[in-house]
Amino acid sequence: MLKKQAIDKMKYEIANELNSGRNR
Repeated sequence: MLKKQAIDKMKYEIANELNSGRNR
C-alpha cells in the first residue's frame, strides 16, 4: 500500500510539473 501511494504521489507531482511547464 505504501509503495503504491508513493508512486501515485510521484505521478501526481510529475503531472503538476508538466502542467506548470506548459502554462509558462
